[in-house]
Amino acid sequence: MVETTPAWQFYCALSKDPSVLNRFDTADFWDRLVSEMVRRSEETGVGDVKDRLDTLMNSFKLPTAEDSLEEFDGLNHEEAEKFLFVVSLPVIMRGHAIQLKVSSELLSLRVPNLYNLALGLPSTVDRDDTFAFFDCKLRKLFIVLTVHREQAAIEASSSAKQEKTVVVEVVDTKKLENDMLFDIV
Repeated sequence: MVETTPAWQFYCALSKDPSVLNRFDTADFWDRLVSEMVRRSEETGVGDVKDRLDTLMNSFKLPTAEDSLEEFDGLNHEEAEKFLFVVSLPVIMRGHAIQLKVSSELLSLRVPNLYNLALGLPSTVDRDDTFAFFDCKLRKLFIVLTVHREQAAIEASSSAKQEKTVVVEVVDTKKLENDMLFDIV
């Protein structure tokens, strides 16, 4: 059997507020978000419950807000604090078969005999600070990755360099004009 590449969406969390960023790392947040979206689709949808749920599964997008969460546009990853992937796995009913591997530059997802996805990340991530949640109703896997900022380390080392005192010896060249070593240099 050939493993297919599942549909996926990529978002960047741009907020610098830790309370906003930390909420993405909890199953309760994702469960409430999906439940609210399902409830709204049931209230506004046409057709039976299965039709409304299928429509929501096919047209699902995370709610985005300016300065908080945006869909990846090719440039906004530079300001991102976290990356969020939403991977559609419509054949899967429970998440126990999902194999997810994250390195600092690569995300690899596999469901044996069904799905295979390998993606290079636009920035390095902290592989130890990864969170994943599978929602059985929508059959979507939410993957949250924390962006690793090397810039902070570079700024810290450059500020440490600025704090160092450099001793410069001032030499009076008038006194050295008759010195043979001065003529060579």
